Amino acid sequence: MKLQKLTNIILISTLVLTPIVYQTINISKTIAANNINNTKQNIRSQFKTYTLNRTISISYPSKWLFFKADDNYVYVTNKQPKFTEFWPYGFIKTDIAIEPASLKDRLKYYTSTNELVTGILKVENIRINNRDGYRILSTNGEINIISTIGYVSANRTVSINTFHNAKNTKILPTVYKIHNSLKVLK
Repeated sequence: MKLQKLTNIILISTLVLTPIVYQTINISKTIAANNINNTKQNIRSQFKTYTLNRTISISYPSKWLFFKADDNYVYVTNKQPKFTEFWPYGFIKTDIAIEPASLKDRLKYYTSTNELVTGILKVENIRINNRDGYRILSTNGEINIISTIGYVSANRTVSINTFHNAKNTKILPTVYKIHNSLKVLK
């Protein structure tokens, strides 16, 4: 008799609770999907996209300052530069350019030391719209530089160079979003 009562209780509990559990799971899935969509929309609204010379597009934070130097070179900064020190801790500058050189020549230049770069930290092969590209991390001790270069044509290369204080690593997720947004249009 006790077994029968226990079986009935389990059966009734299952019949009552199963729809509630499924409904809760479906509500949770809907909330998660909405959160993902809202996050994507927030990210899109937090970034602006710029097309340079109808050749490349790049996205950058919408609150950053935009400067156009010429048809093949623009740059963005996270704030107005106030150089009271060599390179202010919170200041970030990203140059975006279409350069008249082959990818091979640009790679050689970006991986050599010069007046700005005293050390190459890392070189990675990457793909940009199914085209060859490279990401180069370099430093001069006080400034770290993240460079992304990519193939546009035989004698044209796109380059994105972000300069930031070497001690400021909090900004890296934003910087990588900028670099990863690069699209070659031609």
